Amino acid sequence: MGRAGRGRQKRMTLSSETLEPGSWADRLSSASSIPPSIPPPDHERSPEILAGRVLAKGRGIVAPESSVGIATGSLVRLVKRLFAVPAGMVVGIVLGTLLAPAWILAGGGRLRKVALVVCSPLSGLFFCTAIAWRYAARGRVDVVALLAKNLHQRAPIVTFPKRFTHHAMGLVVLTRHADVRTALERDDVFQVDIYNDRMRASSGAFFLGKDPGTDYDREQRLGATAFGRNEALIRECVGRLSRALVTGATLRSSRSLDVVSEFTHVVQLHFLKEYFGVRDTADERLFGWLETMSFFIFNFWIGGPYRAAAVRAGNEAGEHLRALVRERVADLAAKRPVTDDVLGRMVLLLSNGAGTAVDEDVAVRTMGGLISGGTIPATGTLISVVDKLLDLPQNLRRRLKEAAIGNDDAVVKRYVREAARFSAYPPTLYRRAVAPFEFAAGTDDLVGGAQIVEEGALVVTTPIFANYDADVFPNPEVFDPDRQATKETAPLLFGWARHRCLGEHVAELLMVEMVKSLFARDVERARGAAGQISNGTPGTIPDGDFPRRLIVRFGLE
Repeated sequence: MGRAGRGRQKRMTLSSETLEPGSWADRLSSASSIPPSIPPPDHERSPEILAGRVLAKGRGIVAPESSVGIATGSLVRLVKRLFAVPAGMVVGIVLGTLLAPAWILAGGGRLRKVALVVCSPLSGLFFCTAIAWRYAARGRVDVVALLAKNLHQRAPIVTFPKRFTHHAMGLVVLTRHADVRTALERDDVFQVDIYNDRMRASSGAFFLGKDPGTDYDREQRLGATAFGRNEALIRECVGRLSRALVTGATLRSSRSLDVVSEFTHVVQLHFLKEYFGVRDTADERLFGWLETMSFFIFNFWIGGPYRAAAVRAGNEAGEHLRALVRERVADLAAKRPVTDDVLGRMVLLLSNGAGTAVDEDVAVRTMGGLISGGTIPATGTLISVVDKLLDLPQNLRRRLKEAAIGNDDAVVKRYVREAARFSAYPPTLYRRAVAPFEFAAGTDDLVGGAQIVEEGALVVTTPIFANYDADVFPNPEVFDPDRQATKETAPLLFGWARHRCLGEHVAELLMVEMVKSLFARDVERARGAAGQISNGTPGTIPDGDFPRRLIVRFGLE
């Protein structure tokens, strides 16, 4: 049945009584439930048997590169590095000159605009030369760190007037840690309702797309209560499967593992099934649906075919979740025990006790928001974390291995957080200004000056740049797992303030368990392109926008 048909059905009203916290404990205990448990290794449903089935497909086995291929690749990289700096200088001067007139549109006073226009060719020269020099020295380009540094020093708040932006809205880009936090904290000025349309079109009207109010409070409490915090189950579910996958990979002749398709995706889908109670479809389409919806929701510059794909994915995922909800409702009506997972608790919270009247729409859209908003960001972050940790020097890797072997979660968590700081996911978060607001009052005009955000402006906060803010993270390009951070000076990884990720604690625990399994071994990148993150086929949705391969190899121990 389509959404239009479902909309004509008679629905329950999500009343304050339905979501009254005082009644939840009684409701959860009024029906018998089965605590989730992970079967023993020899059971058909065990993580160990699942790992064997996954690895049998051989997706992480790649043919070793030939000596000629390795030599050719090395020669090409050497030539690129030799010519990088002169090429960067030429490109920088040309680009800076072409962009000079655009600085007239920048925010700030006249003096600042004149300085930016005059210095544009020189700025372009310095910026592109710096990128080229980094490539020549390191063999890779790290544009984010350099761009963040330049923005923080020269234009920490980028503004464009209404007349030059889409739909006559002003555009404001915030790059400093404090400014990003301010925008996310001040939900009386910077509202989140611009997410609502995209969520309604795909995953459903999730509460994180709503501004503060009664509806937000009720549904947020519902999601938080259903989510729970069964750390023992998470550790067993994620830890056993992660270790089984790594152990199985070391038994291959290639001793290789695809961190994306044979590890991260597999563990996440298993976690969705065992902790959330949401199993995959027979044709394995759940993860693709979640990726399609998540990419559309978090990226405001895309539409067209992406919107159509997200709507289609949302409809299909919604029907899948609706069928799962009805299975639980049938169990309640038949007086059968309900598994005490997120879905089971959600159904109990929304039931009338007898299980004969559950608001399916609320259950489906809340579950859809929880699994799409939690699974895909956690997956993207974990892959980026592994990618960063593989490049650490030996002394840091040795310490990480010792912590992983010794189950020192505190140390491993510091490594995970610091690695995640370099690649926040999602990199940007959006708000709409419903009133004027002034940032950086009293700041020197040449470095941004006081910036007034106009009513109606689209405000783009950038955690990806904020996490390189040298005022908060000294030597931001240096990996330092011993950074001492307060709540206000921690990396922005899970949003901030009222709309902070509901499952932050679960995501961190999941990543810690997976990192321990990988780095308790001697692990390194596979040689050549296989050992680098690669996305799927360009232009395909969602494959072209997400990592699809990162092969690692384990040493003999």
